[in-house]
Amino acid sequence: MISTSVPIELRSYGPCKYFEAWMGYSLYQMLQTSAFMSGMSILVTFFFKYEVVRCIKLPRCRIIIIVIGFHIPIFVSLLMEIIMVVTQALPDDVREKYRLINSNVQEYSVIGSLSLKTLPSIINFALISGAVAFAPFISFFFRNKILTRINSKLNHHSQQRKTLIRVFVKGLTIQAFLPLIFYVPIFGLYIYCILTHFEVLFQQYFMTVVPSLPALFDPLITLYFVTPYRRRLKIWMRIEKESKVMPVITSQIN
Repeated sequence: MISTSVPIELRSYGPCKYFEAWMGYSLYQMLQTSAFMSGMSILVTFFFKYEVVRCIKLPRCRIIIIVIGFHIPIFVSLLMEIIMVVTQALPDDVREKYRLINSNVQEYSVIGSLSLKTLPSIINFALISGAVAFAPFISFFFRNKILTRINSKLNHHSQQRKTLIRVFVKGLTIQAFLPLIFYVPIFGLYIYCILTHFEVLFQQYFMTVVPSLPALFDPLITLYFVTPYRRRLKIWMRIEKESKVMPVITSQIN
């Protein structure tokens, strides 16, 4: 992604540079959707953690409805991206244009461009921008709701359980910071490069990679900061003996 050019130019390096431009453009849109989905998975996780803390057992049909509801922006974004591929990459004249541009491929091929001149691209940009802006607030909102619920009952727990809860809260806080750390800086850098036409290689190469990282770190944080999971993992890795495992604490924090 060359954000210093107008419109923004998409380039393909490596073996994919020999593909037709429409294929590379489609792959880029797929990567963007994957990053969007990984971010939404963090918010879904926070919601269900809050429901667990509230000791509410949701029926299966409601769980499905909630998951679908959280993913409606992704479905709309995916539809917009399909429209963009069909209208901006698949027409014969567009394909011929990029065949001529890439007729002598060397270091890279040009697979398309990004602009806000069409309604689908505007809608898609608004959805992604909104997700980046609101994800940190939603994460901290659920974190605060969970902490309020836990703190209201904390004095009724044993010292052992209080220790487990404090470790859980530390992990929850780190997870709440993931969207703020991995979404806002890279997207802010993207906007900065567009407005100033200043070239930042990190932004160009990792624009779709960095937003996907929270989905990688989130389960690892859960494994480490939820004591029963961490102890079970240590047993599997033969770091601890099974006799040292503490009883698994139930999901109800009441």
